[in-house]
Amino acid sequence: MPPKLGEIPSVHRQVLEAALRIVGNDRSAEFRPKQVLALLRLEASRYTDAAIVNHIVSRCCRNAPAHHESRYDYFVRTRFGRYRLVPEVFATAPSAPEQ
Repeated sequence: MPPKLGEIPSVHRQVLEAALRIVGNDRSAEFRPKQVLALLRLEASRYTDAAIVNHIVSRCCRNAPAHHESRYDYFVRTRFGRYRLVPEVFATAPSAPEQ
């Protein structure tokens, strides 16, 4: 039976959880959008590639231009194509599983 709509995590939540799994407990680790995208494809996310990447580079990025009404401060862009989780995410997230 397919999951009910309320049981599917939102795209921003899936992106955050994937980024946490990629960096583990290394607060200084950077990740690339393509790493998150690859992990969510393996997990058969129902969201499009464009929606996933948009959330990483814009909606969930603290230092991206404010193009969205709702935003989530999960990441900062450190250089072209590289992102890092903001320290507050580690303070509120459960321990990330090791890869």
